[in-house]
Amino acid sequence: MNMINFFIKMGSIISLLVFILSLVFFDYFANFIISYIENNFSSDNHIEPINKFAIKLYLILCMIILLLFSILSIKKVRLKIFNNLNKLIEIDKIKLFLLSDNYTIKPHSFFSFTFSSILSLSLALYFLVLEAPTPEGLMENFMATLFLISAGIFLSSIVILFFRKETTLKNKSNIFTLLFLFIFMLFIFLEEFSWGQALFNWNINETFLNYNAQKEMTFHNFFNALFPIIYPFFALLILIFSLSVWFFSTPKKSIFRGIFEPHPSLFLLILIMTGFSFRLNTEYFEELFAIFTIFYSLRIFLCISYPRNYPGIDIER
Repeated sequence: MNMINFFIKMGSIISLLVFILSLVFFDYFANFIISYIENNFSSDNHIEPINKFAIKLYLILCMIILLLFSILSIKKVRLKIFNNLNKLIEIDKIKLFLLSDNYTIKPHSFFSFTFSSILSLSLALYFLVLEAPTPEGLMENFMATLFLISAGIFLSSIVILFFRKETTLKNKSNIFTLLFLFIFMLFIFLEEFSWGQALFNWNINETFLNYNAQKEMTFHNFFNALFPIIYPFFALLILIFSLSVWFFSTPKKSIFRGIFEPHPSLFLLILIMTGFSFRLNTEYFEELFAIFTIFYSLRIFLCISYPRNYPGIDIER
């Protein structure tokens, strides 16, 4: 604990120093960032004035976050703020909603909420400033790799279930659901990488050349015109389902539901993902959905690997 407090204090001091330096040399720092983005991320090495202004707003937001972190690291200040907020809103109930998990003994919710929120907000700002990433570019390929990682996590959960001596979780419903999720994630990854077409230099069938929108060995590009409809529908389905199980479901759930329903810590990520699904460029939704699958699969892995048993859980499906 002393070591953790030490790192928090050091992080607080560094954050405050970075904030002060950024404030003093803001124009120089902002121009450097804009120049770097123009030269390395913009396809025509040019950023519109409105987007330059948005970048500066993003830097100001980052500076505010650094200042808040340095202030909230002071225990007395943090307690004073939380006590005042607690008079206005019930913070304990919000914390219980976002950060508790009755289906695993591993405390993951704070990590999940913090990092999924930061990543989704950062991506949202990136999209608003620089638009969608370059097709087949570094960022898109990295995000596609997240689907492979998610598939690996689901496969690991299946393997752990098979070798478990305890039989509560070892049932067909859990195994078949995990198997479906594994195949689904693997399929998306292979589609994003054109089933290794560029890597293995495979010849493309005439059907793909004539009817595929990107003339690649992929199945989803036959239906590109439908994705502006499919993605919002799918995202809304995830959002409505999540809200219904979080706010309108009975407190007593089956283990199956408790494990596979999205956790409330992903609330902000799901909300941002749904909002960007309505944009015509489908890359927005795909990038955010890739992040969602990572946090979703990790939480399921923890529920399978480190399950919690208590009387309030209905072990039958």
